[in-house]
Amino acid sequence: MGCDDRITGLQIGRLRFRENLEHGIYPVAGQLAIAAACQLFGIADPVVATDRSCIMILRSLRTLEVRRCTVQTRATCDDGPPWCRGHDSDQGPFAAQVLVIVALPRSCLVRETPRSLSAFRSVFVKHLSDAITWKVCHEATRDKVMRVDLNFGRGKIPLGLSPDWNVTVIRKPEMPLIADPAAALDVAFAEPVGSPPLDQMATDARTACILICDITRPVPNGLILGPLVRYLLDAGIEAGNITVLVATGLHRPNEGAELEELVGDPWVLQTVQVVNHFARNDDDHVHVGTTTKGNVVRLDRRFVDADLKIATGLVEPHFMAGYSGGRKVIAPGIAHSDTITTFHSARYMEHPLAVNCVLDGNPLHEDQLEIVRMVGGALAVNAVIDENRNPSFLNFGEIVESHLAAVEMIRQYAEVAVPRRFRTVVTSCAGYPLDQNYYQTVKGMVGPIDILEPGGDLIVVSDCGEGMGSSEFVAAQRRLVELGPDRFLDAVNAKVFADIDEWQTEMQLKPMRIGNVHLYARALDEADWPLTGVSRIYDLDRYVAASVAKSGDDSIAVVPEGPYVIPVYRPAA
Repeated sequence: MGCDDRITGLQIGRLRFRENLEHGIYPVAGQLAIAAACQLFGIADPVVATDRSCIMILRSLRTLEVRRCTVQTRATCDDGPPWCRGHDSDQGPFAAQVLVIVALPRSCLVRETPRSLSAFRSVFVKHLSDAITWKVCHEATRDKVMRVDLNFGRGKIPLGLSPDWNVTVIRKPEMPLIADPAAALDVAFAEPVGSPPLDQMATDARTACILICDITRPVPNGLILGPLVRYLLDAGIEAGNITVLVATGLHRPNEGAELEELVGDPWVLQTVQVVNHFARNDDDHVHVGTTTKGNVVRLDRRFVDADLKIATGLVEPHFMAGYSGGRKVIAPGIAHSDTITTFHSARYMEHPLAVNCVLDGNPLHEDQLEIVRMVGGALAVNAVIDENRNPSFLNFGEIVESHLAAVEMIRQYAEVAVPRRFRTVVTSCAGYPLDQNYYQTVKGMVGPIDILEPGGDLIVVSDCGEGMGSSEFVAAQRRLVELGPDRFLDAVNAKVFADIDEWQTEMQLKPMRIGNVHLYARALDEADWPLTGVSRIYDLDRYVAASVAKSGDDSIAVVPEGPYVIPVYRPAA
């Protein structure tokens, strides 16, 4: 295997699966080989992938040393040695003690494996050999290859780019950081935008409802909620009269450890009630009015009935509502399913101004402003973060005015003018928590479409550790694949109420109309891939190189932060 044909491995201190290993029969062997290579090359804390049907545990392998490691696999072991024990080939995994000897430079041996694991041995030998070869190639060429890290899961995935290409990396300009976020929040509560100070308003209130976004948004709740709740308690509102309501919209609830992570402050969980919104529970909602566009609005009564109504949220570009946060946390955040499915029907989704970074004339934004008025107004804590998730801006005040102030702040960083379009665009879905399923991944696909040359390749990386998303979204994707884009859109256009989550499939049509969409998602199940409706990428670097070669254009755009940065095509004068 030559340096120019490397398809395995060590990526600047991180490890990736070989192309044919990711969907192979013996992923455990590859995991073992990768972990062995980690130890041989002295790489700390290797990322070892986990497969549903097999888990590899290897922490102490050393060069030229012999160690036993426990392997969970579904391979049968009817006549293996005594140390292969506890298996049930019909019921699931079994534990096998595999004796491993590793020797440099290109050889390794697996001994005492049962006969049925012979393929395991050959795969292990092959892939460790390839990893060693890749290491030698990498050491010789690493200074000649440009690397850009893309947000991926809870970390980064490196993208190797040829120095011969004309690479445009599109990211936010450097943003100001708040030196003391807690102090900044105190100032925001004392000097709000368009409203009296928080302690003054809380003094006149008996009950309060605080809305927080669900787990798909990286809102710094751990910074915000504790001080906010303490302000309310100090003003005389009893803890039992304060509710933190997770504005799930039609997403799944956040519970257990996930809820603890979302809230970010154990004291808040112990002090006030923290509950999820359930859009399909009719009795939880109350009718508050009908918008001029005919949307019958029902909202969670726990928010509507509260004396003090406060929404907290992250202000960032949103591919339907223009910008997230503020009024959007109320609707669709705590709206009834019928209100949400009207919001997301084709008459809203296909409107030319229902796009990223547009508020004026955006039909969703207009309805949201009407809904704020229906509930008698509300307050908001608005947060803006930089690419590393550090607070860059915090404010508090009347929900519409304070939200617009946050929008004006982030707009100058998130909207990036680009003077040309590209045949190859590589982007992410912003990493965790947004890229945990394919449903949210669509946002990464839509983000850079303004700079995608018609017929070009849009390459998206997303972890998709939770799979596709809801069963309703899976059904919508199945209809897309069966009907094709045109007939799918015709069916959607005929509906008054959108089917739940089919709007995300509808949004996927936007990049598909312009170019070819390709996805790199290591965690997505084999059975789910046909439902994506996009091309699958096994090896990211090779795929990008092939796209550049195919296009005949060595210019490439890379958007590491995905939908949190919106490239806007503005040709040079």
